[in-house]
Amino acid sequence: MDQQRRKEQLPDVPDGSVGVFVYSDEKDGEVANDLIETIAGAGYAVYQPPDESAESAAWIEETLPICDGVIVVYGNCSPYWVGRQLQTFRKYSYRIKKEMKVIAVFDPPPPTEKQKRVPLILPKMIRLTADQLDKFFDQLQMSSDGTT
Repeated sequence: MDQQRRKEQLPDVPDGSVGVFVYSDEKDGEVANDLIETIAGAGYAVYQPPDESAESAAWIEETLPICDGVIVVYGNCSPYWVGRQLQTFRKYSYRIKKEMKVIAVFDPPPPTEKQKRVPLILPKMIRLTADQLDKFFDQLQMSSDGTT
């Protein structure tokens, strides 16, 4: 696909907006929808793959370059699913040659006594709970302000 056609297929992003990409398993759809509403309500553009098809994989590769952060929801899914999503993200980030400003694994309520293990740790990755979303937003703002 040529560069111009590819650019025309990217989702529209308002100038100056900060984009967040949200990965979630079907089992965590309700939690992801609540999270997406919270992020959008805070003024950020939010992107979520519609499904896990080959067409969706192409959409992910085209959408990640316009995002500043990624959140993987880790609720009812297995640690292996989370690991696969982080590996997928890592693969795409190398391909598109873009480093995200912040990568988060989101642990939805209720809090568990023992935090679930994440099978892959990436640079700039943080763990979040619902009451820690400001930490994620702060890191997004630092990236969009040009500060570090």
